[in-house]
Amino acid sequence: MQSTNYVKISSFFNKRIVEIIGLLTVLLSFFLLLSLSTYTLEDPNFIFPENTKIQNLFGFYGSVISDLILQSFGIISFLFCVTIFLTGILIIRYKKLKNILSNLFYSIIYIFSGSTVTSIYKDDSFWLIVNGNGGFVGRNIKEFIYGFNGLVDQNIIFFFFNRFDYNFLFIKYPI
Repeated sequence: MQSTNYVKISSFFNKRIVEIIGLLTVLLSFFLLLSLSTYTLEDPNFIFPENTKIQNLFGFYGSVISDLILQSFGIISFLFCVTIFLTGILIIRYKKLKNILSNLFYSIIYIFSGSTVTSIYKDDSFWLIVNGNGGFVGRNIKEFIYGFNGLVDQNIIFFFFNRFDYNFLFIKYPI
């Protein structure tokens, strides 16, 4: 009798702790989204002095975090906020933490590839004038890819990536 009560109480507290983690994840996504959307170049960060007026909604910390994320990855950072929000909602709804690692893994992949694609196709920005819409990560990956231009035919690289994607698709779903 006592062990069944202990299991029920333990299960209750475990579910509440997981819900609190999910709620904190949702709040983190709102913090990131609001700090990214209220980013201005005039706010103090690691480069500029601290004696300027802070226009970011979350003050100095929001200014530094938004500058770091936007200058690193560009406008794809807004999608990362959506991913964090949806992860928090899934944690609250299903009360399981197992999706966090897979979401983090795929988020890293789409942030790097998204910032690269943004840097290749639409890098000019009037808002992020230092590193452009793709951030410095996208710019550096783009320059790395463009470095192969004279060494290898572009059709071979395209065929390699196409074939790799085709094989990767059928690893999970065999014919």
